Amino acid sequence: MAKYVIRQYQFGYNDECYYISGSNILKVYDNEHDANGAFRKLEIAHIRSSELHEQSSLWDLSGDELRPLNDFVESKIGKKLFAEDHPDYNDSVPKSLSDDDVLKLGEMAGIRGYKLVSFENEPVFYAIWILRGDEKGWYKMYDEDSTSLVYSESRDEIIKNVGELAYDYWYEKKIKGSLEELSDSPSLLSSFLNKTKRIKFVEKEKKSFIKMKSEEGADVCSLNELLKRPLFEIKELSIDQVIEIEKELAEEFEY
Repeated sequence: MAKYVIRQYQFGYNDECYYISGSNILKVYDNEHDANGAFRKLEIAHIRSSELHEQSSLWDLSGDELRPLNDFVESKIGKKLFAEDHPDYNDSVPKSLSDDDVLKLGEMAGIRGYKLVSFENEPVFYAIWILRGDEKGWYKMYDEDSTSLVYSESRDEIIKNVGELAYDYWYEKKIKGSLEELSDSPSLLSSFLNKTKRIKFVEKEKKSFIKMKSEEGADVCSLNELLKRPLFEIKELSIDQVIEIEKELAEEFEY
């Protein structure tokens, strides 16, 4: 049976603008029509209430870059969206703009508060379990106002997150050992390292190591598969498992 999942984005603030700092599962639907209706209502309300001058997608745009937004709104209601050539604290989404046009404006401006994900069968999400490093366990995003599990309905997307993990945890770190000590397939590991620019093997007497400088998730995954002691594991999670982890993280943050 098909399932439809609404994920709500969480936002942080960096003294200049709001940015997406994570997400959580808001609601699960069995009916596509109900899911689309709920998502539409939530997204419209989010866009209408957005502080335009504090949106990460808008705050540093030039007048020329803002022109398509001004032209779109002016074509609908005869009034520009922005009074100046940059977003100002007085600028807001016009109340007279129709709901359909609000959604279009949000798409054009990169303003989003929710994500609707559909699954043909039982939903499966992907997350990263860290096996080596200072912080073992689920890969999470930390922000002043929240702690969020990093996960995705797309395995390709989570592989991109592996690149972010590598930068956060292992950039320029050394994985010590000879090729034979590090891998059950040392020749394959050697071949891989010779082809990869930003992951290198440094061979020294009694001090050999792999040095990580890559932020390419696919390369880091390929290395991980060749190690006797992997750095991480990509795990599949059900909706219930994600919700339970998010509940635990929320309780930890409140504590």
